[in-house]
This record gives sequence, C-alpha cells and structure tokens, in this order.
Amino acid sequence: MISQILRYEPLTGKIFWTKCRGGVLAGSEAGWVDNSSGYLRLSVCGKSRYAHVVAWELYHGAKPKGEIDHINGDKLDNRIDNLRECTPSQNSQNKKIRTDNKSGVKGASWNSARKKWSARVTVNKKVIFLGFFSSLHDAQVEISKCRELHHGDFANHG
Repeated sequence: MISQILRYEPLTGKIFWTKCRGGVLAGSEAGWVDNSSGYLRLSVCGKSRYAHVVAWELYHGAKPKGEIDHINGDKLDNRIDNLRECTPSQNSQNKKIRTDNKSGVKGASWNSARKKWSARVTVNKKVIFLGFFSSLHDAQVEISKCRELHHGDFANHG
C-alpha cells in the first residue's frame, strides 16, 4: 500500500518518502519532471506513476475511477483543490491552446479559399462546425458560447 511509503501534503501538492529507499532519505520529496509529458512522475514498487494520480489515491484512499484533471491546467500543481476526477473527454476539453495554433483562438482557423475564419468545437469526439466568420472575434465569441454550453466546468478557452 502506497500510504505506507509515501506522505502527501494536500495544501502544497507535494509527496514525500516516509522510508529510506535506494539511497533516498525518508522525508525527501518524491518524483521527477518527465520532460516528454511535462508531468511529475514517481516510481512506486518499480512502476512509474503520475504524481497527480498518486496524490489522489493518497488523499482519498482509493484509485480514481477515471482520469485526474488539473483544473488550472498546470501539470505540476498537484494540490488536492486543483485535482478532479473526469472522463477522458472532459480531460481533453480542459487542455490549453496548442503551441502550433496560428490564430491564437482554440477552434478557429483561417480558410484561405473563403477568406474567412472557420470555427469548430469538439464534443464527445465529434466536431461541431459553427460556420465561417468575417472576423476572428466573431468566431471566438461563437466558439466560447458553444464550448461553455457543451463543456461546462471543463471549458477551457485557451
């Protein structure tokens, strides 16, 4: 049981070793930042695990039923107030804007053939096409309304 070897501080989100193990002293902070994913990970009983999932398990005494979402989008902020259970779809809805986004608006792209902005939102793995707009602002307004309606608390506009 991980609660015998790890201690979680819900206000800071930090996890500490309670026992010495392999050169690591008891009381040392557990985990490392995985550069490929950006998440904090730790090795428990020879298995690499996400720190936010371990934090949830230590706090609630059970593994999460689904995925764990970082409410504020900060992958390293594992305070219990920033973590919530979710479905894979909800977790995806709360993602930040992609770094390769050229419009600066999640769900908007320039359609050079029509010389207008195309707007869309994904809901339950299906793309909802909202139309073409003369201004990026108008597309953004419609995208935001649709996202609020369908994504609710998981709506992330960027």
